[in-house]
Amino acid sequence: MRRIRVAPMETIRIATQACDGIVSLEAQATCPARIGTETATRRVEPGDGPVRLALPGRRHLVWQVDGAPAVTISLYRPDQRVLGALSAATALALLPLRHAGDIAAYFLRGDSGAGTRLERALIPGAEAALQNTPAAGSETPLAVRLAGLGSAKPVPVFLGHRLGGGAEMWLADRIAAERAQGNVALVLRDDPAGVLAELHDSGPPLHQRLSRAGAADLLSRPARIRLIYSNLVGAADPLGLLNDMLDRLRPQDRFELIFHDFLPLCPSHTLIGSAGRFCGLPGPVPCQSCYRKLAVTSGARPPRIETWRQAWHRAATRADEIVVFSADSARRVARVWPDLAPHLVLRPHHVGHLPPRLAPPSGPARLGILGRIGYAKGAAVLKALAALPDRGFEIVVLGELDPAFAHPGMTVHGRYRRDEIATLSASHTIGAWFVPAIWPETFSYTVHECLATGLPVLTFDIGAQGETAAARPNGQVLPLDASPRDLADRLAAALAGTAQSSAASSNEAQSLR
Repeated sequence: MRRIRVAPMETIRIATQACDGIVSLEAQATCPARIGTETATRRVEPGDGPVRLALPGRRHLVWQVDGAPAVTISLYRPDQRVLGALSAATALALLPLRHAGDIAAYFLRGDSGAGTRLERALIPGAEAALQNTPAAGSETPLAVRLAGLGSAKPVPVFLGHRLGGGAEMWLADRIAAERAQGNVALVLRDDPAGVLAELHDSGPPLHQRLSRAGAADLLSRPARIRLIYSNLVGAADPLGLLNDMLDRLRPQDRFELIFHDFLPLCPSHTLIGSAGRFCGLPGPVPCQSCYRKLAVTSGARPPRIETWRQAWHRAATRADEIVVFSADSARRVARVWPDLAPHLVLRPHHVGHLPPRLAPPSGPARLGILGRIGYAKGAAVLKALAALPDRGFEIVVLGELDPAFAHPGMTVHGRYRRDEIATLSASHTIGAWFVPAIWPETFSYTVHECLATGLPVLTFDIGAQGETAAARPNGQVLPLDASPRDLADRLAAALAGTAQSSAASSNEAQSLR
């Protein structure tokens, strides 16, 4: 236990420092002040007694008495920094020897289960940290705050992953909507050392690492809850975590199952099979054959896919709503679980922050690719296109590309903000968009953003991306099995159409002068 004196009468005691940037601390104030980290602080009053907090942070403690400058103190002593560096270097040196199989599975095949195991190997003490988490039923700040809520509205409790993407965008929007109505929201995420709980209320998010039993105990604190399964891809035991939460539901509680992907139907949540292609959800025999060889996994799985689906089906039958975001997703879920088809609720995302309509570029039109592009998002397709010496157009990725598929024939801009899409499109003279995802997306923010620009948008004829593009005048769908040469010809034709439109607009403008 480390004690830090920040003023003659104020002492902060660091009880635990979490491995992923969550600092647990204890403090007592003799005058009104704010205590926390470089990321978040909370107000402390003299009559509060010892205050225990869990806040995001990595480097500094911050203490600010009302009317005085903030006091900043390093979380680490010099000897701790040296020992930490040596420990990290040793772990990295031994990692290839101890986890060669997981490294190959994660970087070559995108195995999220292997990624979770590598994360645990790279975080010294992550498993041991779980032993220091509060016991189920203990009066943590989270538990006290939840218990003090009234019963007027059920508290939304989201089960989420830590991988970003569209599911995280949806979750952020849902939390913002709850906060705008004056409600709180609780998020439970799978963590290498248990469960990471986030409480979003009037102040900065309050974080607490808990055991699974401790996280489940939180569900009984509010008078009513609405449990919402958002996404647990990458969790060590996604169904086990969900079932732990379901077992704590009371008659007054509600449960909502969301299909951000197809994890309940297959551990390969994108439905990309062992051959590296969209499987098409075949019958039981070919499904089992693929499942047996499947390298892309999401947590613990039984020997047979039938067992996996039956277990998830039991959870789905307990849902008050099963929400899908596209008609395409509804058809795929109903194909596997026909008895649940009447219970599916089609509720497309509300897409805000769409870019404005863009004029065709006056210069050479380039093909734009928007978003974070990994294998399932079409990185291999792009590499094959870039390798064609005579494709006739330049490729610009506005976003990030999996380095395994880098090619000198592509320009990669890097990360962007959604409000920068129009500016970046103009600066890179984007004349048409290609959304190369090879899995049936349940919804595609990217397609909606591209379509909003008014430029041609081409995508494969699967999933919500194909469904959305086919319904819009500037959308075109391509066969999933098209060769790189055929794709290049179709994409070049779309860019040529944009160039002709730009020339016609320019001629019309000149004639009006």
